[in-house]
Amino acid sequence: MNVGCPSLISLTVNTIWFNTCMFGALMLSAIVVDACDLLAKPGIDG
Repeated sequence: MNVGCPSLISLTVNTIWFNTCMFGALMLSAIVVDACDLLAKPGIDG
């Protein structure tokens, strides 16, 4: 039984999931920072 291939697939899936999760967290924090920035300066939009 070859365990090299399934473990490689599992590692790839875990890496993709981790990268997606981290990217999502970064995007979310960036959106929150932008929203706070806009709320802190209400004079831009009127």
